[in-house]
Amino acid sequence: MAIGTPTGGTLGVNLSELVTATGTSSNQGNQIALGTTQMTTDGQKYVYCLITTPVSIYHWVGIDEDFAASPLNAGSADAGHMIGVIQVSGSVDQSFAWVAVQGANLLGRCAAGCQPDVALFTAFGATGLLDDASVTAEQRIEGVVAIGAATISASAIEVMLSYPHVQLER
Repeated sequence: MAIGTPTGGTLGVNLSELVTATGTSSNQGNQIALGTTQMTTDGQKYVYCLITTPVSIYHWVGIDEDFAASPLNAGSADAGHMIGVIQVSGSVDQSFAWVAVQGANLLGRCAAGCQPDVALFTAFGATGLLDDASVTAEQRIEGVVAIGAATISASAIEVMLSYPHVQLER
């Protein structure tokens, strides 16, 4: 699993970069506006976000309308936030990073015992994780497929993202 090579020749794009900052300016520490998207040669898509709450590599995040990302939970999923997964290490509070929102060959943290090719949900009592266990208060996340299985503890496994979103009630 690897971060793809950016396409399009946009200057200043480094999908592996984490820019630490103290404010919420849309381009503090870089010349890239929040919400800018970047495709890669292998079909991955990233969105430039402000990380507003500490998260770690491979954690799932909810991205709000201001492109502020925080650990995904049932509340942010209920709010209709975009869903993505952090692919850079050292993702700390008040930093800027590219968040993966589409593509294959990505890693995402899933709860212990999570199986491949089944429905995934926000994890009960945990943020930043997805789980294959359905609990009433949690939200089903469509557009995410676990390729591998998590072992006896929560771990980063290969995932594929195809416009992840909350399943709407019918």
